[in-house]
Amino acid sequence: MIDLLKSNIRLVAFVVIAVALVVVNIMFLMQWQEVTDEKDSLETQRNTAEVNLVVTSAQYDLDKLRAEESELARRPEFPSAFPIVDLSLFLAEGAYQSHITLDKVEPPVQIGTENIGGKNYPAYETKVTVTGGLNQLVLFLKYMEGGAFTSLRIQDVSCTSAGAVWQAELTVVVISQH
Repeated sequence: MIDLLKSNIRLVAFVVIAVALVVVNIMFLMQWQEVTDEKDSLETQRNTAEVNLVVTSAQYDLDKLRAEESELARRPEFPSAFPIVDLSLFLAEGAYQSHITLDKVEPPVQIGTENIGGKNYPAYETKVTVTGGLNQLVLFLKYMEGGAFTSLRIQDVSCTSAGAVWQAELTVVVISQH
């Protein structure tokens, strides 16, 4: 057998080289498959990171947030002058929607100033008397609280009843810029 192998040494060398090449190709193929899988995984992670970066930069854009903050600091969310006509219309609309009666609305009187954000702003009060059912009075107060005037507050509410009819006296305070 050894003599046979010596005579066919070229054939044996060729078989050994062929087997070695097949083994090397299989190893390279396995590594190439791992690298391809890893590349796909890394591309997916990169795309996810890019999307997260865009979302995060939009949420936490420091320049945009600073601009919004300075805009809010410059412009308070309340009227520049006391809106007597707008307040009257607001009260009338609230009475209409709540099905109550506005018995008395006193003219607004400046009661001093309110300090907001280090600045003083004039505050005006208006005394209002309304009549209606208890549920309607509650609806009216909710209307006032959630209405268009962000600088409005209600204070000194007192209620009396005569059967099913309730009367409420309240003070409406509005803050303006001038």
